[in-house]
Amino acid sequence: MTNITFNSFDLQDGNYHTKKITHRKFPERIILTEPKTRRDGFSIVDKYFEKKIIILEGTITGGSEAGLRTLIDNMKKEIRGTDKNLDIDYGGSTIRYEATVQKLEVPEDYYHLTFIPFTIEFLCHPLGKATSTTNHSDNDITSSPHNSSLTITGSESPLPVITLTVDAETSMTVIKFKNTTTNSEITITRAFAATEVLEIDCENLTVKVDGTEVDFTGVFPEFDPGSNNYTITITDGGAFNIDLDVDYAAYYS
Repeated sequence: MTNITFNSFDLQDGNYHTKKITHRKFPERIILTEPKTRRDGFSIVDKYFEKKIIILEGTITGGSEAGLRTLIDNMKKEIRGTDKNLDIDYGGSTIRYEATVQKLEVPEDYYHLTFIPFTIEFLCHPLGKATSTTNHSDNDITSSPHNSSLTITGSESPLPVITLTVDAETSMTVIKFKNTTTNSEITITRAFAATEVLEIDCENLTVKVDGTEVDFTGVFPEFDPGSNNYTITITDGGAFNIDLDVDYAAYYS
């Protein structure tokens, strides 16, 4: 059996038996096009995922007619929430979707006295993500430019937190992080001091030093699923040492 919960409500236990989950398909995708001038075909202007529909089918089993009614009422109460966590075990790990129930069907027949089938249709935000984070560390960086790589798990681009810790510096004035695979680069220019921590949050779109937002130029780095090459460039008049951590939750379509 596949473990599945919605807003911590268990849909796979002794009373609620989910037998079928439809969740492996691609999310619904919006593709914007424009026709080519005086030529056949079109050009892709933009594309993005809009939503994903996940459907559960199963059976509710009660020991009596009154018990069945209680179980149905309890399900209705527990699945009312908006944008709650829908957790589905899949391939040895859990994928979490932000979901809202848009349809509950409980088809009735004369023999449904102590058990009854159900179908739940979830309207989900398009991408699911892992319930735990993955870390990539690159410590004791002492030369510039510094080139390395990391491998992103999942099937879609994540939104990591990039943390650069200044262990030592002489006259550090610039830290630049570039993902050369996606050609996206961010630059922070200021007087850095030893022990300061620079945090680039690609999900919340913030850049902070020791918790205080600072100015930057460029764009928040983008990451592709799979291998990503990156370059860290430091401007410093003497010796320096920094550590890099990239923390992200894998995203899945």
